[in-house]
Order: sequence, then C-alpha cells, then structure tokens
Amino acid sequence: MLGFAIVLYALTRFDSPMLAGWLSFTAIAPGLVISPLAGVLLDRAGTTRSIAIDLTVSTGLVLTLMLVDPLEWASRRSCCGSRSASR
Repeated sequence: MLGFAIVLYALTRFDSPMLAGWLSFTAIAPGLVISPLAGVLLDRAGTTRSIAIDLTVSTGLVLTLMLVDPLEWASRRSCCGSRSASR
C-alpha cells in the first residue's frame, strides 16, 4: 500500500513517471538489504521492544515528511532537475 501511495504522490506532485519509479525503488531497496540484519536483531532484542522502536522511528519519519512538504523543500526543480522542470 505504501508503494502505491508513493507512486500516486509522485505523479500528482511532480508529474514525473520516472521520479515515481525511482521513489518506489528507493522505498523498497533498503528493506531488501536491511531485512536479514533486522531479523537477527529482532531475534536477540525481543519482538515487543523491536516493534516499539520500529513504530517510533516510522512515526518520526512520517511526521518529518509532513512538516517538510508544505515548506516546498522538495520542489519540482530540486527533485527532477532543471530539464524536467522546463516541460
């Protein structure tokens, strides 16, 4: 569901299918790399504590995105480059 939301957000905000693809990839790739390490840590630290830490970090990241978006720091020019902004 998150991948779908990222694609819709990128297409709506920046009108760039290429950027939507890159954002989807960058959302999925770290999980593929980190998941084996996270599994080991989950086994050692315990499920309840690990899930609480995960939810806290996720909430912080989502709140950060919500605060940064209205500031236009992720403008079309800065994300897509000047070539895409001129279309």
